[in-house]
Amino acid sequence: MKKTIYITAIVVFLHGCREVNSISEIDSYVKLIDVQTDLEENTVEFDEQAFQNEEQRIQSINSLSDKEGSIKKIQAVITLPGQETNYLEFYYNQDSLKYASFIAVTHTLLDTIINSEYYFNSSSLIGQNDWEEESIDPQLIIQSSQFYIAYMNQLKE
Repeated sequence: MKKTIYITAIVVFLHGCREVNSISEIDSYVKLIDVQTDLEENTVEFDEQAFQNEEQRIQSINSLSDKEGSIKKIQAVITLPGQETNYLEFYYNQDSLKYASFIAVTHTLLDTIINSEYYFNSSSLIGQNDWEEESIDPQLIIQSSQFYIAYMNQLKE
């Protein structure tokens, strides 16, 4: 009985440490993160002046981290005054971007301008789905994810 428990513990540990590489593995990983209840939540709400310029304003950033402090998911809301609101989601495994979604809607929330998802392996795009004509360059998605993870890690220090 003890042997079975040890083997199960080792398999679970190794599965958690291994790299998530294929689109189907990434989809499963995203679903797993979304249902986990043991992740620590950190939310940053910004006032009118923080991260604001004439072109855009970050409203909020939300992150989920595991017990070791490794960020697993970041959500951000950015408004472009009088134009649109952008919703970004980034999923990380071992501090490496695995999945991102980007949705942009008009300020009236009636029209979706961009609705895209991106799959990454070692910072290389391995898949992209676009449900609208417009999309965002995957390199911009990677740069944005690096900004948000650096910012949220800095808050933890």
